[in-house]
Amino acid sequence: MSNIETKMITRENKKSILILTNFFLFSLLFLAIFFDFKTFVLGFLLVFVIFILAVKIEFGLYLMAFFLPVINWTFKFNYDFGVGNLEIPFIDFLGVVVFASFMARYVFLYLFDREKARIKLPVFIPFMLFWLATFISSLLSYDIFKSSWYSIRHVLFFYFVYILLPYNIIISKKGALKKTVFFLSLSGALIAFITIFSIFYQDWSHNLVRIKPVVFGFFPFGENQNLLVEIFLASSFFLLALRYWVISERGKRLINLSFIFVIVILLGTFSRGGWLALFFQFFLVTIIFFRKYIKKIIIIL
Repeated sequence: MSNIETKMITRENKKSILILTNFFLFSLLFLAIFFDFKTFVLGFLLVFVIFILAVKIEFGLYLMAFFLPVINWTFKFNYDFGVGNLEIPFIDFLGVVVFASFMARYVFLYLFDREKARIKLPVFIPFMLFWLATFISSLLSYDIFKSSWYSIRHVLFFYFVYILLPYNIIISKKGALKKTVFFLSLSGALIAFITIFSIFYQDWSHNLVRIKPVVFGFFPFGENQNLLVEIFLASSFFLLALRYWVISERGKRLINLSFIFVIVILLGTFSRGGWLALFFQFFLVTIIFFRKYIKKIIIIL
């Protein structure tokens, strides 16, 4: 890369940071004028996080991947929107913040560098047809407002935060896919390690002892062991995917041990559906990677 190109890139980065900084200061001024001190502090923290993630949007994706299983830590807002008080899980709140950072970044790029201001819409038409079906169905229900709110909150929200957002970040940032898989795998391995201690809080004499999603009396991942299974089924095989990106033999051995550990913890949940899904996944892996020996394996089975 020539010195001229390097200077141009540096100048563009400085320009983007300057624009985002002005936005940050303007937001603080707005909060200070129109809101009380408590709201100002909370708003300051929120705007600051949005500002940081707008500069490094891929960091927001990594946080979402890591905290994806945290579905039962909810924030409650005492405002009645016609559907009861608003409750939002931590991971969804984080997704909203990251999406706000993504849109703020897009607006700035659109105003000052339109060539880079692009948003791709993966599977947009099929998903919108599906969402329209749910929305039209809600209009025919007994409680139209609550049903339509459900189609927006749980279906449309899912598309923008969990499909459109990661897709655009991953294709725009080199190495984002590998790091996202790493943080999702790390999350599953840590949860497997944490939840193993749940067996020490159970009655071994009268109950079936199994791995449960409890952490010091709290259920941050939901109250059913099948929710753990969903985490372990995905993260365990993502761990296997990491083997193809790790060069050192020591790293591959560590991944193999982590994979075996997560699988053992999964079996410890005693989830019938989890065991069946795990068997099916191993069956697919066998077909893909051991085609030469498939006849011998089928005979053995």
